[in-house]
Amino acid sequence: MNDFGKRLKELRTQNQLSQKTLAIKLGVTPQAVSKWEKGISTPDLSVIVPMARLFRISTDQLLGYEGVRRDWELRWQRAMQAGDPAEARRVAVEAQQELPETRHFSYRQAQAEAMIAKKTEDPEEKKRLLVSAERRLRDILNEYPEFESAALSLVSVLLRQGRRQEAENIARGYPQGLYTLVQLLGREAPEEMRQRAVTGRAMQFLSSLMEDASSIPALDLAERFVEIAPWDEADKAGYLSMILAKRACILCAGGDGDGAMAALDRMKSLMHPVEARPAEKKGSLTFLHALGDRMPSENWVFGLELLRDPRLKPLEEREEFRALLALTEKHSREGQA
Repeated sequence: MNDFGKRLKELRTQNQLSQKTLAIKLGVTPQAVSKWEKGISTPDLSVIVPMARLFRISTDQLLGYEGVRRDWELRWQRAMQAGDPAEARRVAVEAQQELPETRHFSYRQAQAEAMIAKKTEDPEEKKRLLVSAERRLRDILNEYPEFESAALSLVSVLLRQGRRQEAENIARGYPQGLYTLVQLLGREAPEEMRQRAVTGRAMQFLSSLMEDASSIPALDLAERFVEIAPWDEADKAGYLSMILAKRACILCAGGDGDGAMAALDRMKSLMHPVEARPAEKKGSLTFLHALGDRMPSENWVFGLELLRDPRLKPLEEREEFRALLALTEKHSREGQA
């Protein structure tokens, strides 16, 4: 970690943190921070990721490895693209010797070993390589459990060892896990798993759209996606209600009260009284029940909070908005009865 102490001090002062404050945030002593900055010692690897997150930079930037890692990564990619995983593995091993504080090239070594195992005809060599790749990936995940790519690589390695249940257990713990599992299983994947995987991917995509849905064109895109996504009518009603509520908020904030009420009228068309839920399933206020006898997805229940957005406050003077609030309250009470 060349010049790490100097880099750490610059980052600390730029973020207006004292050594004591930084130490508290990282769970270490101020003396440890002082030694790092003076170059007397270096932080434990377990501190590197939290420190990088604190300063809102990558671990490579923190460690001063950004350019070096890029060069090693390019060499690794070239070897893999050339169909030479043995060379890729050698590159990964050498990269770890130069960059011992990062786990990225241990992950790359595991990927190369899995590829070599796929190509070899020797059963014992195949087993040895898969065991080695598994060990590396588990070590990485023990230290960085959020490293999803490593987790999905581990799922593949476990499947190739015939350990399907272990692979499924790990896959279900990550956003892309189930979809990746279905791809790896191919025709062996049960239809129910396929449907859940596709639905999950669709939900992730919609969530990413909605995170930045601050404009009408963005909401138009989200609405079109909901219409073609593989959800049942109840789920579609829930998602569309959320989109329409956001649309109303944006229009109202822009002074278009009539447009906002038009969006809420469309939202009203999706509302239906709901039957009382079993006691063990009662939760937040729920009023949506679309076109059938199925409740909306547990993850997408809607209530009065949709209409409590401060941007809709100008509509409170309108009789039709007050009527919508009353209807919402009625459906919510019925759902909780």
